[in-house]
Amino acid sequence: MKTKLLFLILAFTVMSMSSIAQSIVNFHVTEDGTFKTSDGADFVIVTYEGKDAHQIFQELAANVGSIYNNPSKVMSVVDDISIKIRALDDFLTNSTMGIPVGTWRGYYQLEFRIKDGRVRVEAPLIEPYFHDSNYTKPNKSYTKYAKGLFKNGEVKDNKKKEYYRLNYMMNSTINAILGSTKTKEEIDW
Repeated sequence: MKTKLLFLILAFTVMSMSSIAQSIVNFHVTEDGTFKTSDGADFVIVTYEGKDAHQIFQELAANVGSIYNNPSKVMSVVDDISIKIRALDDFLTNSTMGIPVGTWRGYYQLEFRIKDGRVRVEAPLIEPYFHDSNYTKPNKSYTKYAKGLFKNGEVKDNKKKEYYRLNYMMNSTINAILGSTKTKEEIDW
């Protein structure tokens, strides 16, 4: 009963947050650990009407600066052509009797290729291993973790919360870099 209630609260929260912020891209994790769009593509083209590559690059780089504490450590760029992010995040939380006792961290990569008027957003990539934040346990395979979310190609009922959280983590970061979470006041300051 508690699990179903927690899942409903999480689902409502995700739906509420997604209705507040405009989602530009929406990737979802697959059984092999890769991310795809609903039509199976591994990239999305986002248009920026009336902006050249330099303007788009500047906007995305500024958004990266507002998301990460030290963007120079996670971002590599080719001016006006591409931005690549490699960052560390907490993907899983271990708990004992509902109390968090540790997390599993892993690196993920995001890539944005820029041209006049558009950006090609590559599907996020999560690197092969999660590391225990306490460094007391062996590494966990991301691919095995992703495969464990599914049974016969469908997300397992008891893994839906993890599945939606993983998708939300990746999509919300990408959409924030693309500028979907900015308010009109932030844009027109």
